[in-house]
Amino acid sequence: MDDFIDELATITNAARGLNRQLAALLSEEGLREDLWRILHALHRTQGALMGELANELHLPPASVTRMVDELVEQGWVFRRPLPEDGRKAAAHLSRAGRERFDRASAVLMAHRNPLSAQARELTASLRRVALENSRPS
Repeated sequence: MDDFIDELATITNAARGLNRQLAALLSEEGLREDLWRILHALHRTQGALMGELANELHLPPASVTRMVDELVEQGWVFRRPLPEDGRKAAAHLSRAGRERFDRASAVLMAHRNPLSAQARELTASLRRVALENSRPS
């Protein structure tokens, strides 16, 4: 049991340290980490529903909706009603949002260290854990 608890603590501490570094770099660009995560998710898609974003980001749907509202106010995201169900709308990156995401990504890339084989292996393991924990019970 002690090894398992130590492993969880190590992973949590590493993630918090990385989040602090990420937040500091993004704040230089005037962007919060939580908003960057939504921009990142939308950058990888052709639009996403609030529930899809909430599932992917492991956040409550109401929180995602508030953050998307904020991104819409900034002009970085827009909503488009679904053709098959006009009551639902997907969030999409605007041109300004894509440019904002690209600028923030350039800053992050400028501060990255080359990944070693061990870091890539750890990242792959963490992705598997995240995927397993994102599936409905």
